[in-house]
Amino acid sequence: MNRFVTHSTLAAALTLCLVAPADAIIFDFSWSGDPTADATIISSDDATLQAIGTIEIDALPGSAFGLADIVATGIDVTGNTITDFMFNSWSSAAGSIAADGLSATFVGSAANEPFFGSGPAFFGCLFNLCDNPVIRARSGVTSEVTYASPDDALASMQMTASVPEPTTLALMGLGLAGLGYRRKKAA
Repeated sequence: MNRFVTHSTLAAALTLCLVAPADAIIFDFSWSGDPTADATIISSDDATLQAIGTIEIDALPGSAFGLADIVATGIDVTGNTITDFMFNSWSSAAGSIAADGLSATFVGSAANEPFFGSGPAFFGCLFNLCDNPVIRARSGVTSEVTYASPDDALASMQMTASVPEPTTLALMGLGLAGLGYRRKKAA
């Protein structure tokens, strides 16, 4: 009876691991307005502009994401011409996560692309729908970086997974290892 309960408990735990939803993926976000480091930049009034931080997206690898899927955003925006600030929310955003879950990109033509909001400090595309190839950062003053195309502007916003494996997979691995250990011990 005791052995049956132990195996049943382990099997139940494994089943929970298999059906539990995956955790959000945390992506490292990086953007720079330095024309010497990005050939697609046509002009910049502040070559020191940077936006670096993390974006947590609750969507599966290989799927699209929208604004509601972005769990958290924490991006430090710095530059010589602006007052440094923390950017923590998009007015609108959408994109896709690579099939391997290791990178994510903003979309270049959908209606929910990232663009700036109306607050005193913002970062993002100059116009709604990003139909103008300008990234704008404002805190105190406004600085703009112009790209060769809107797609280039969005592509410059790189996102690479800093936690590529959802913890669900790790839990499933632990469950399988536990089953294997119990089976070996019982033999």
